[in-house]
Amino acid sequence: MLELFATVLILTVIFGGVINIIKVSKKSGGSKMDRSRMEDLEMENEELRSWVEVLEEIVTDDKYRLNKEFKDLAS
Repeated sequence: MLELFATVLILTVIFGGVINIIKVSKKSGGSKMDRSRMEDLEMENEELRSWVEVLEEIVTDDKYRLNKEFKDLAS
């Protein structure tokens, strides 16, 4: 169940960043402000991707799964 949640979260973060970049690029009339905003969004998107990679590692880590299974057994 947690893996499904993590997958949905990952996709939401990535697609949200991509959608923001597309919106800005469509509105862009070539102004410096729009280019700056686009660069900011691209940087934010890369930061979010890095964050998602860390979350993927945590969720797919065998030790994390083992600890979760122990907690589930204790419940």
